[in-house]
Amino acid sequence: KAEPEVTVEPETAAEPEVAVEPEAAAEPEVVAEPEAAAEPEAETETEDETEIAAEPEPEAESEEETENDG
Repeated sequence: KAEPEVTVEPETAAEPEVAVEPEAAAEPEVVAEPEAAAEPEAETETEDETEIAAEPEPEAESEEETENDG
């Protein structure tokens, strides 16, 4: 009686496990990559804009000082 029980358990347990893993894991991976990658890109652009806007400020100040000295 113990022999047939052990043979049925591994067979039914191994089949569904392998079929569910690749299917469920392959779908979410492809969908999560483009979505998560597109969001951080937009945030990085905003940071670059702030840095560029701060650069011209000190430049204008130095120009005014030169005019007063001259």
